Amino acid sequence: MFVGVHIAGLVADTYVHFGVADILVPFAGYFILGLGQIPFLRGRWMKAGLVFGVASLAEILQGFGVPAFGRTLDPMDFAMFGAGVAAAAGL
Repeated sequence: MFVGVHIAGLVADTYVHFGVADILVPFAGYFILGLGQIPFLRGRWMKAGLVFGVASLAEILQGFGVPAFGRTLDPMDFAMFGAGVAAAAGL
């Protein structure tokens, strides 16, 4: 289900350009991390921090010209990542 949400976010972001994928991809990533049995990822805020950190790292790399999941730095994406992760952690 969450992989479907991830794919739907990427497809929707192709047609709606206000950051749908920037919310849904971290949302789905949070739950995908929960599928594994990694001991240090049992806490919800640990998973949330890891997902937010990876998404933010990709965005920062874009700012330095590295095409990591995109090519342009958009500071608003950090807020979108936070919204998606917070929504997932809050469920």
